[in-house]
Amino acid sequence: MSFEYLTDPASGPQWQGLPPGKTSRLLEPGDFGFVPAGLAHAYRVEAPTRMLGVLSGGFERFFQRMGAPTDSAAADQPPFIPDLNRILAAGQAHGTRFFPDFDPGG
Repeated sequence: MSFEYLTDPASGPQWQGLPPGKTSRLLEPGDFGFVPAGLAHAYRVEAPTRMLGVLSGGFERFFQRMGAPTDSAAADQPPFIPDLNRILAAGQAHGTRFFPDFDPGG
């Protein structure tokens, strides 16, 4: 998984594990990525991936608002994919900003 800042690392806190001046790092199995609250960031999944997200400080409520209750925890249940308006509304309610014009390719 590639993890990349949207901001100039010289202008704010450095992501733990990134050398000075670097803006991205490929995470390998078992790696841990931490982004301080308020720092713009993005990630890109480059291969089939299992990811565990651990959130604190109330950010999990963003995902609760964006999601939907389920009737079953069966593995064959199709995933719920929220539409863009639902994602944007959850972001606005929880202070999350999106950068739709960001180009990770430069």
